[in-house]
Amino acid sequence: MTKYEPDLDQNMGELRARAWDLAVMHWKNCAQFGETTFVQFLQYLTSKAKGNEIPVHLCSLAI
Repeated sequence: MTKYEPDLDQNMGELRARAWDLAVMHWKNCAQFGETTFVQFLQYLTSKAKGNEIPVHLCSLAI
């Protein structure tokens, strides 16, 4: 067992680094999606206030 321990430690370190990279990438994607959705919602509200037609891509946000 002791002869494999350095390899196991190295593999665990690499796995931990990849998991952290995946978590950061997921966080960034969620933040970008949230920002996009928020901007689309603001565009919907402003178009509603101006009396304009609702853009097609925002119809799913309509209540």
